[in-house]
Amino acid sequence: MLVTRTSILSGKTITLDIPGLTLDMIRKWENGAMIQDAMPNIPPELREFVSTGIAPDEWAERLPPEPDEDEDEDEEAWNARLNEMQEDGMDGSCAFTALIMAGPNPSDEEADYWDSWKEEMKMQDW
Repeated sequence: MLVTRTSILSGKTITLDIPGLTLDMIRKWENGAMIQDAMPNIPPELREFVSTGIAPDEWAERLPPEPDEDEDEDEEAWNARLNEMQEDGMDGSCAFTALIMAGPNPSDEEADYWDSWKEEMKMQDW
């Protein structure tokens, strides 16, 4: 079924062919049924288009890219840094805070600040 909607994000009017969509499904939704109940076999991104006019490619343009496979490596490196700090005598919650605040790739200035903060935290009598 061809559906024409105006995007609430861009104001563009777009027509998409949504296979499997029926007028009965649209009527159920318009009469108050939740869209996922009225159109259970329609993919979520196309139900979104029906309800908001935001086409899948418009979402793709506006959303950040999907994480790549390097994310697992980043997580492993992050966990290794956390373990290192704990082995170096830092309380787990302080080490976690330092990593969160510094982020995955801190600048030299940020890294120096958080290194000095970590040293101060090690001296605290918790």
